[in-house]
Amino acid sequence: MDVYGLESTLQMEGEDVEVHCLSTEPTFFGNYAPPDDLDGQIIDLVATRFPSSAKLQLRPKGLTFARDLARHSEVRAWQAQMGDACTVKSLGIVPEEIANLNYTPGVAVNLELPEGGLLQKSPQQKVVLSDHLPIAFTVQWESEQSERHELYCTSMNMLAQSYLDFNFWCLGREYPEDACQDLWLFASRLRATADRKTKWLPPEYSTLGRSPGLSDNDLAAAKDSPLVNWERVNRWLWRWIFRVQREASKAQVAGNVMAPDAVRQGVFVQLLMSLEESERPDLLLLQEFGLAELCTEDLQHLTERLFEQRPMLRPLLQCHLGV
Repeated sequence: MDVYGLESTLQMEGEDVEVHCLSTEPTFFGNYAPPDDLDGQIIDLVATRFPSSAKLQLRPKGLTFARDLARHSEVRAWQAQMGDACTVKSLGIVPEEIANLNYTPGVAVNLELPEGGLLQKSPQQKVVLSDHLPIAFTVQWESEQSERHELYCTSMNMLAQSYLDFNFWCLGREYPEDACQDLWLFASRLRATADRKTKWLPPEYSTLGRSPGLSDNDLAAAKDSPLVNWERVNRWLWRWIFRVQREASKAQVAGNVMAPDAVRQGVFVQLLMSLEESERPDLLLLQEFGLAELCTEDLQHLTERLFEQRPMLRPLLQCHLGV
Protein backbone atom coordinates (compact mmCIF):
# COMPACT_ATOMS: atom_id res chain seq x y z
CA MET A 1 0.00 0.00 0.00
CA ASP A 2 2.94 2.31 0.67
CA VAL A 3 3.90 2.17 -3.03
CA TYR A 4 0.71 4.04 -3.98
CA GLY A 5 0.61 6.34 -0.98
CA LEU A 6 -2.66 4.73 0.09
CA GLU A 7 -3.97 4.23 3.56
CA SER A 8 -5.62 0.90 4.25
CA THR A 9 -8.77 2.82 5.19
CA LEU A 10 -10.09 5.66 3.03
CA GLN A 11 -13.05 7.96 3.51
CA MET A 12 -15.87 8.08 0.94
CA GLU A 13 -18.99 10.11 1.63
CA GLY A 14 -18.38 9.83 5.35
CA GLU A 15 -18.00 6.04 5.33
CA ASP A 16 -14.88 3.91 5.66
CA VAL A 17 -13.61 2.16 2.54
CA GLU A 18 -11.18 -0.64 3.28
CA VAL A 19 -8.44 -1.37 0.71
CA HIS A 20 -7.13 -4.95 0.73
CA CYS A 21 -4.00 -6.44 -0.84
CA LEU A 22 -4.77 -10.14 -1.36
CA SER A 23 -1.78 -11.34 -3.34
CA THR A 24 1.79 -12.10 -2.34
CA GLU A 25 3.22 -12.12 -5.87
CA PRO A 26 3.37 -9.40 -8.56
CA THR A 27 0.18 -9.08 -10.57
CA PHE A 28 1.48 -6.74 -13.31
CA PHE A 29 4.36 -6.78 -15.78
CA GLY A 30 3.49 -3.82 -18.01
CA ASN A 31 6.40 -1.82 -19.36
CA TYR A 32 5.43 1.85 -19.10
CA ALA A 33 7.35 5.03 -18.56
CA PRO A 34 7.29 6.77 -15.14
CA PRO A 35 5.08 7.63 -13.32
CA ASP A 36 3.11 4.63 -14.67
CA ASP A 37 6.01 2.19 -14.27
CA LEU A 38 4.35 -0.36 -11.99
CA ASP A 39 6.13 -3.46 -13.29
CA GLY A 40 6.60 -6.19 -10.69
CA GLN A 41 4.09 -4.71 -8.26
CA ILE A 42 0.75 -5.84 -6.85
CA ILE A 43 -1.59 -3.33 -8.45
CA ASP A 44 -4.76 -5.45 -8.37
CA LEU A 45 -6.39 -4.54 -5.06
CA VAL A 46 -9.86 -4.94 -3.57
CA ALA A 47 -11.85 -2.14 -1.94
CA THR A 48 -14.86 -2.81 0.28
CA ARG A 49 -17.47 -0.44 1.58
CA PHE A 50 -19.65 -2.07 4.20
CA PRO A 51 -21.80 -0.93 7.15
CA SER A 52 -19.75 -0.89 10.34
CA SER A 53 -22.48 -2.88 12.07
CA ALA A 54 -21.87 -5.87 9.76
CA LYS A 55 -18.91 -8.24 9.96
CA LEU A 56 -16.86 -8.63 6.78
CA GLN A 57 -13.75 -10.67 6.12
CA LEU A 58 -11.69 -11.18 2.95
CA ARG A 59 -9.22 -14.04 2.53
CA PRO A 60 -6.92 -14.94 -0.39
CA LYS A 61 -7.86 -18.15 -2.18
CA GLY A 62 -6.00 -20.23 -4.70
CA LEU A 63 -7.17 -20.31 -8.31
CA THR A 64 -6.47 -23.69 -9.87
CA PHE A 65 -6.08 -22.63 -13.49
CA ALA A 66 -3.79 -19.74 -12.53
CA ARG A 67 -0.90 -22.19 -12.76
CA ASP A 68 -1.53 -22.32 -16.53
CA LEU A 69 -0.68 -18.60 -16.65
CA ALA A 70 2.95 -17.51 -16.73
CA ARG A 71 4.12 -15.72 -13.59
CA HIS A 72 5.80 -12.33 -13.58
CA SER A 73 9.32 -13.79 -13.38
CA GLU A 74 8.58 -16.20 -16.23
CA VAL A 75 7.23 -13.44 -18.47
CA ARG A 76 10.33 -11.36 -17.80
CA ALA A 77 12.57 -14.34 -18.62
CA TRP A 78 10.71 -14.79 -21.91
CA GLN A 79 11.06 -11.11 -22.75
CA ALA A 80 14.77 -11.29 -22.00
CA GLN A 81 15.09 -14.22 -24.40
CA MET A 82 13.22 -12.30 -27.12
CA GLY A 83 15.16 -9.11 -26.39
CA ASP A 84 11.89 -7.18 -26.39
CA ALA A 85 9.69 -6.16 -23.45
CA CYS A 86 6.75 -5.03 -25.58
CA THR A 87 3.52 -6.42 -24.08
CA VAL A 88 2.09 -7.34 -27.48
CA LYS A 89 5.04 -9.64 -28.14
CA SER A 90 4.54 -11.30 -24.75
CA LEU A 91 0.96 -12.42 -25.35
CA GLY A 92 0.85 -16.09 -26.29
CA ILE A 93 2.21 -19.54 -25.47
CA VAL A 94 5.44 -19.40 -23.46
CA PRO A 95 8.31 -21.63 -24.68
CA GLU A 96 8.60 -24.70 -22.44
CA GLU A 97 12.27 -24.06 -21.72
CA ILE A 98 11.15 -20.82 -20.02
CA ALA A 99 8.09 -22.12 -18.15
CA ASN A 100 6.27 -25.43 -18.15
CA LEU A 101 3.92 -27.70 -16.25
CA ASN A 102 5.76 -30.96 -16.93
CA TYR A 103 5.38 -32.29 -13.38
CA THR A 104 1.80 -31.19 -12.76
CA PRO A 105 0.09 -30.90 -16.17
CA GLY A 106 -2.46 -28.16 -16.57
CA VAL A 107 -5.23 -27.61 -19.12
CA ALA A 108 -5.17 -28.40 -22.82
CA VAL A 109 -6.63 -25.62 -24.96
CA ASN A 110 -7.96 -26.06 -28.50
CA LEU A 111 -9.48 -22.86 -29.81
CA GLU A 112 -10.76 -22.14 -33.32
CA LEU A 113 -9.48 -18.73 -34.37
CA PRO A 114 -11.97 -16.16 -35.72
CA GLU A 115 -9.95 -15.79 -38.93
CA GLY A 116 -9.47 -19.53 -39.33
CA GLY A 117 -6.93 -21.96 -37.96
CA LEU A 118 -6.51 -23.49 -34.53
CA LEU A 119 -4.74 -22.26 -31.41
CA GLN A 120 -3.45 -25.10 -29.26
CA LYS A 121 -1.89 -25.17 -25.79
CA SER A 122 -0.72 -28.47 -24.39
CA PRO A 123 -1.24 -29.34 -20.69
CA GLN A 124 2.49 -28.76 -20.20
CA GLN A 125 2.54 -25.24 -21.61
CA LYS A 126 1.89 -21.89 -19.94
CA VAL A 127 0.24 -18.89 -21.57
CA VAL A 128 0.16 -15.09 -21.22
CA LEU A 129 -3.29 -13.53 -21.69
CA SER A 130 -2.75 -10.03 -20.31
CA ASP A 131 -0.20 -7.81 -18.59
CA HIS A 132 -2.14 -8.55 -15.40
CA LEU A 133 -2.52 -11.78 -13.46
CA PRO A 134 -5.79 -12.77 -11.74
CA ILE A 135 -6.44 -12.58 -8.03
CA ALA A 136 -8.89 -14.83 -6.18
CA PHE A 137 -10.42 -14.43 -2.75
CA THR A 138 -13.39 -15.27 -0.56
CA VAL A 139 -15.72 -12.69 0.93
CA GLN A 140 -17.39 -13.72 4.16
CA TRP A 141 -19.89 -11.54 5.94
CA GLU A 142 -22.48 -11.67 8.65
CA SER A 143 -25.60 -9.57 8.36
CA GLU A 144 -27.30 -7.66 11.16
CA GLN A 145 -29.62 -10.64 11.48
CA SER A 146 -26.57 -12.86 12.12
CA GLU A 147 -26.96 -14.59 8.75
CA ARG A 148 -23.65 -15.80 7.36
CA HIS A 149 -22.75 -15.63 3.69
CA GLU A 150 -19.68 -16.42 1.57
CA LEU A 151 -18.71 -15.70 -2.02
CA TYR A 152 -15.72 -16.96 -3.97
CA CYS A 153 -14.51 -14.19 -6.28
CA THR A 154 -11.98 -13.95 -9.08
CA SER A 155 -10.84 -10.66 -10.60
CA MET A 156 -8.67 -10.07 -13.66
CA ASN A 157 -7.79 -7.20 -15.96
CA MET A 158 -7.90 -8.70 -19.47
CA LEU A 159 -6.05 -5.85 -21.28
CA ALA A 160 -8.52 -4.94 -24.02
CA GLN A 161 -7.06 -4.88 -27.52
CA SER A 162 -7.88 -1.18 -27.84
CA TYR A 163 -5.24 -0.50 -25.14
CA LEU A 164 -2.52 -2.37 -26.99
CA ASP A 165 -1.90 0.76 -29.06
CA PHE A 166 -0.04 2.23 -26.09
CA ASN A 167 2.61 -0.46 -26.46
CA PHE A 168 4.06 1.43 -29.40
CA TRP A 169 5.86 3.57 -26.79
CA CYS A 170 6.88 0.66 -24.56
CA LEU A 171 9.47 -1.19 -26.60
CA GLY A 172 12.21 -3.30 -25.09
CA ARG A 173 14.76 -1.81 -27.47
CA GLU A 174 15.87 1.79 -27.21
CA TYR A 175 13.74 2.62 -30.25
CA PRO A 176 12.29 0.86 -33.31
CA GLU A 177 14.78 -0.16 -35.96
CA ASP A 178 12.36 0.05 -38.86
CA ALA A 179 10.68 2.83 -40.85
CA CYS A 180 9.06 4.11 -37.65
CA GLN A 181 12.40 5.00 -36.02
CA ASP A 182 12.45 8.74 -36.73
CA LEU A 183 8.73 9.05 -36.05
CA TRP A 184 9.09 7.21 -32.73
CA LEU A 185 12.01 9.38 -31.60
CA PHE A 186 10.18 12.60 -32.45
CA ALA A 187 6.74 11.64 -31.17
CA SER A 188 7.93 9.98 -27.97
CA ARG A 189 9.77 13.15 -26.93
CA LEU A 190 6.73 15.32 -27.63
CA ARG A 191 4.56 12.84 -25.76
CA ALA A 192 6.76 12.92 -22.67
CA THR A 193 6.92 16.71 -22.73
CA ALA A 194 3.16 17.23 -23.02
CA ASP A 195 2.04 14.52 -20.59
CA ARG A 196 -0.17 16.14 -17.96
CA LYS A 197 1.47 13.98 -15.29
CA THR A 198 4.96 15.44 -15.82
CA LYS A 199 6.27 17.25 -12.75
CA TRP A 200 7.44 20.34 -14.61
CA LEU A 201 3.96 21.28 -15.86
CA PRO A 202 2.29 23.87 -13.56
CA PRO A 203 -0.92 22.59 -11.90
CA GLU A 204 -3.22 25.03 -13.71
CA TYR A 205 -1.91 23.79 -17.07
CA SER A 206 -2.20 20.11 -16.17
CA THR A 207 -5.76 20.36 -14.83
CA LEU A 208 -7.53 22.67 -17.30
CA GLY A 209 -8.21 19.86 -19.76
CA ARG A 210 -9.88 17.86 -17.02
CA SER A 211 -12.31 20.63 -16.10
CA PRO A 212 -15.91 19.33 -16.31
CA GLY A 213 -17.75 20.50 -19.41
CA LEU A 214 -14.78 22.05 -21.18
CA SER A 215 -15.51 20.72 -24.65
CA ASP A 216 -13.45 21.40 -27.77
CA ASN A 217 -16.13 23.88 -28.89
CA ASP A 218 -15.93 25.72 -25.56
CA LEU A 219 -12.18 25.83 -25.84
CA ALA A 220 -12.32 27.18 -29.38
CA ALA A 221 -14.68 29.96 -28.28
CA ALA A 222 -12.65 30.87 -25.20
CA LYS A 223 -10.71 34.12 -25.08
CA ASP A 224 -7.06 33.78 -26.02
CA SER A 225 -4.62 33.49 -23.14
CA PRO A 226 -1.38 31.56 -22.56
CA LEU A 227 -3.35 28.93 -20.65
CA VAL A 228 -6.09 28.54 -23.26
CA ASN A 229 -3.63 28.51 -26.16
CA TRP A 230 -1.57 25.82 -24.42
CA GLU A 231 -4.66 23.66 -23.93
CA ARG A 232 -5.61 23.98 -27.61
CA VAL A 233 -2.11 22.94 -28.76
CA ASN A 234 -1.99 20.14 -26.18
CA ARG A 235 -5.27 18.63 -27.38
CA TRP A 236 -4.20 18.88 -31.02
CA LEU A 237 -0.91 17.20 -30.17
CA TRP A 238 -2.56 14.32 -28.33
CA ARG A 239 -5.00 13.70 -31.17
CA TRP A 240 -1.95 13.36 -33.42
CA ILE A 241 -0.15 11.13 -30.87
CA PHE A 242 -3.15 8.80 -30.66
CA ARG A 243 -3.29 8.56 -34.43
CA VAL A 244 0.43 7.76 -34.59
CA GLN A 245 0.24 5.00 -31.99
CA ARG A 246 -2.93 3.55 -33.53
CA GLU A 247 -1.42 3.29 -37.00
CA ALA A 248 2.05 2.20 -35.86
CA SER A 249 0.77 -0.54 -33.58
CA LYS A 250 -1.23 -2.23 -36.33
CA ALA A 251 1.83 -4.18 -37.48
CA GLN A 252 2.59 -5.33 -33.91
CA VAL A 253 -0.98 -6.53 -33.37
CA ALA A 254 -1.27 -8.13 -36.81
CA GLY A 255 1.78 -10.24 -36.09
CA ASN A 256 0.30 -11.95 -33.01
CA VAL A 257 -2.75 -14.22 -33.21
CA MET A 258 -3.22 -13.75 -29.44
CA ALA A 259 -3.71 -9.98 -29.71
CA PRO A 260 -7.48 -9.96 -30.47
CA ASP A 261 -9.80 -9.84 -27.45
CA ALA A 262 -11.84 -12.76 -28.76
CA VAL A 263 -8.84 -15.12 -28.82
CA ARG A 264 -7.58 -14.34 -25.33
CA GLN A 265 -11.12 -14.43 -23.97
CA GLY A 266 -11.64 -17.81 -25.61
CA VAL A 267 -8.54 -19.23 -23.93
CA PHE A 268 -9.59 -17.73 -20.60
CA VAL A 269 -13.04 -19.33 -20.85
CA GLN A 270 -11.59 -22.75 -21.67
CA LEU A 271 -9.25 -22.53 -18.68
CA LEU A 272 -12.07 -21.45 -16.40
CA MET A 273 -14.56 -24.04 -17.62
CA SER A 274 -11.99 -26.81 -17.16
CA LEU A 275 -12.52 -26.45 -13.41
CA GLU A 276 -14.97 -28.58 -11.50
CA GLU A 277 -18.16 -26.69 -10.75
CA SER A 278 -17.22 -26.49 -7.07
CA GLU A 279 -13.90 -24.80 -8.02
CA ARG A 280 -15.42 -22.09 -10.19
CA PRO A 281 -15.85 -18.61 -8.71
CA ASP A 282 -19.31 -17.41 -7.71
CA LEU A 283 -18.46 -13.90 -8.85
CA LEU A 284 -16.24 -13.09 -11.82
CA LEU A 285 -14.92 -9.52 -12.05
CA LEU A 286 -13.34 -8.75 -15.41
CA GLN A 287 -11.89 -5.38 -16.40
CA GLU A 288 -10.83 -4.15 -19.86
CA PHE A 289 -12.78 -6.97 -21.46
CA GLY A 290 -13.07 -5.22 -24.84
CA LEU A 291 -16.86 -5.13 -25.16
CA ALA A 292 -17.31 -1.41 -25.73
CA GLU A 293 -19.07 -2.07 -29.05
CA LEU A 294 -21.77 -3.96 -27.15
CA CYS A 295 -22.73 -1.03 -24.92
CA THR A 296 -26.48 -0.77 -25.11
CA GLU A 297 -29.52 0.11 -23.08
CA ASP A 298 -31.32 -2.84 -24.62
CA LEU A 299 -30.45 -5.21 -21.78
CA GLN A 300 -33.21 -7.58 -22.81
CA HIS A 301 -31.20 -8.62 -25.89
CA LEU A 302 -27.71 -8.15 -24.43
CA THR A 303 -27.13 -11.88 -24.04
CA GLU A 304 -28.09 -12.48 -27.67
CA ARG A 305 -25.62 -9.84 -28.80
CA LEU A 306 -22.91 -11.38 -26.63
CA PHE A 307 -23.53 -14.79 -28.21
CA GLU A 308 -23.35 -13.22 -31.67
CA GLN A 309 -20.23 -11.09 -31.10
CA ARG A 310 -18.35 -13.41 -28.72
CA PRO A 311 -19.43 -17.03 -29.38
CA MET A 312 -16.44 -18.28 -27.36
CA LEU A 313 -18.13 -16.85 -24.23
CA ARG A 314 -21.18 -19.09 -24.59
CA PRO A 315 -20.03 -21.81 -22.13
CA LEU A 316 -19.25 -19.17 -19.51
CA LEU A 317 -22.57 -17.37 -19.96
CA GLN A 318 -24.51 -20.60 -19.92
CA CYS A 319 -22.81 -21.54 -16.67
CA HIS A 320 -23.29 -18.23 -14.85
CA LEU A 321 -26.52 -16.99 -16.41
CA GLY A 322 -28.20 -20.33 -17.06
CA VAL A 323 -29.02 -19.35 -20.68
